[in-house]
Amino acid sequence: LIYSLYFFFQLPGLLLTGNSLINSYYAIISLIAIFLVAASYNKILNKNIFYIISFSILTPVVFVYGYLSWEWIVKTHNLNMYGTWPHVFYDIENFSTNFIRSSGLARSTMILIIPLFFLLLIQPIKSLYLLLYLFLSSIIYLTQSRIVLLFYFSFLIFSFVYLMWNESLKQKIIKIFILGLLPILFFNLTLLAKEEMRSGFVSKRLGIEHNKDRSKKFFREYNKKYDFILQGDTRFQDPENYIRALDPTTFTSNRFGYWKSIIHESNEPIFGYGVLGDRFLINFNSANTLIYSYASGGLISLILMIIILLRYTYLCIHSIFFRKIHLKKENIVLLSSIFTMSFLMLRGIVEVGIGVFSIDFLIFLSCLIVCEQNLKKLDEKR
Repeated sequence: LIYSLYFFFQLPGLLLTGNSLINSYYAIISLIAIFLVAASYNKILNKNIFYIISFSILTPVVFVYGYLSWEWIVKTHNLNMYGTWPHVFYDIENFSTNFIRSSGLARSTMILIIPLFFLLLIQPIKSLYLLLYLFLSSIIYLTQSRIVLLFYFSFLIFSFVYLMWNESLKQKIIKIFILGLLPILFFNLTLLAKEEMRSGFVSKRLGIEHNKDRSKKFFREYNKKYDFILQGDTRFQDPENYIRALDPTTFTSNRFGYWKSIIHESNEPIFGYGVLGDRFLINFNSANTLIYSYASGGLISLILMIIILLRYTYLCIHSIFFRKIHLKKENIVLLSSIFTMSFLMLRGIVEVGIGVFSIDFLIFLSCLIVCEQNLKKLDEKR
């Protein structure tokens, strides 16, 4: 109900300001999604179905974009996936022109890796699952989204320390190495092998002759479709390291400036400027859930979003620390939903995320229904 009201109160601003009524689409489709979930709340036997459907839709998207990003890494001189949008995805431009950015790829990958991580954590390691995990974790490292990396490391540490508290020391060491350290070794060794082929990084230090002509030929043959980008772009041809380029003038990528601009320029504190009010005000994405809520729905939507965040922050904390949901196979979907919700709410610090119709919103909605229904069942059993 609160989520529905949050989107509903973004509509008056469209009528009271010069914002486009076409933007109402985002609020209406969000309300429809919430209505469909609510209508099915007590009619679907398997309440995890929403999460499973979302997961199934997201998986091929991540693997297609992830493969193309890895191809970019292997076939060019680049050493990270940050900033690869949109040219790396030209192979599928006939399918879609709405290319995912590196931060979006990192977000989607993090959502997929949570249940896979739990699956590997609670049972003997299977080769296929491990390969998928190494592939996904390498995307997280190479896209270099700071908020995703922050959550990923926190998630790993918390899982190893808290969720594996009762496991033997030997089991902890094995899992820490395989799930924590091996992915770092995997993507670094891959980059090292590629850099060795490109520049003879290791050969030169060992006093072994490096065939520079063969290296140039290899990259030229496999870089034909990227030639128009590589020409004159020294960042790709001679990278100093694999750390993404950072703007020295702004730590937040100018997000703090956007937040200040919206707060200072808004003259509609009650109802805001309607859906996508941040674009209407400053012609930029506000990159924050609460700032977006204020710009689009004023204080009313802002208060409703704060209630939503408080509600599900409490639910996540209470489920893990007080209800003590155990790390068992039958709890994987519930645990994954809890940690996915935590991730999406954290991501709301630097992205609009769950505040507008988006992948974040749909995933959050599916996790919400999983948590509400499963915890309801636990209460009934008690």
